[in-house]
Amino acid sequence: KEAKETVDKLNSADQMIFQTEKQISEFGDKLPEDKKAPIEDAINEHPDVAESAIVGYPHDIKGNALYGYVTLKDSGKLRDEETLRKEINQSITEHIGPIAKLNKIQFSDGLPKTRSGKIMRRILRKIAHKESDNLGDLSTLLNPEVVQSVIDNAF
Repeated sequence: KEAKETVDKLNSADQMIFQTEKQISEFGDKLPEDKKAPIEDAINEHPDVAESAIVGYPHDIKGNALYGYVTLKDSGKLRDEETLRKEINQSITEHIGPIAKLNKIQFSDGLPKTRSGKIMRRILRKIAHKESDNLGDLSTLLNPEVVQSVIDNAF
């Protein structure tokens, strides 16, 4: 009852942060798409980011955490990666709140996509979970060569 009263008193922005925090900790890699999109939008607003995708992964302390795959524009490829990671997480903090920050940010030359252009988060999730030996059928991907590059650079 106290938790409900507390939530009722929060303004709508605080409620969004509270719900996002709750869903990240409870659902992690099963975080609903409508909760991932605002985080990806915040990442994509960075001037050196071309595109991004986030997935959940198991975390020893938190239970679940967020792993971001980021493709940079040419302007970002020459920049220090650690500085870019900090700037991306700062953008997420400003748009959503500190709870939505990514624990891991991996820069990649591309993201695996279907021929219609949909990012294959299933593949990215398995890589984040260190299950890259069982990615399934990759023959229908637009860019199957990207998968090995992502695996090679995974944390």
